[in-house]
Amino acid sequence: MKIIIETRNIQITEVLEDFIEEKMAKLERFLKDIEKRDSEKGKDLSEIRVIVGRNSKHHKKGAIFSAECNLFFPPKTINAIEDADNMSSAIIKVRDEILRQIKNRKKKMIDLRRKPRKYKI
Repeated sequence: MKIIIETRNIQITEVLEDFIEEKMAKLERFLKDIEKRDSEKGKDLSEIRVIVGRNSKHHKKGAIFSAECNLFFPPKTINAIEDADNMSSAIIKVRDEILRQIKNRKKKMIDLRRKPRKYKI
């Protein structure tokens, strides 16, 4: 799984980059069942694009930091956007939202497998 980090209106530091990679790497264990691999190349097809930054340069109070996460794994895409007072809490909120959506998707896939088939007589 590839993690791509982009910034808006801020400079990324090594500490922030390590924090983002640490938090988003936890999603990989939940994607094992869903993720499909390219069998010929042995390459991961899924990627996480994380966009962090400030909403605007002139605001000083409130939820001024935002984090956006786009999880691409064929054939679906999961998106989440969160705002918070500081950057770390925005990243954690976005990770939790993506995790919730992954769990819902896995639950839906399991339910579809358990669904009885309709037979025509």
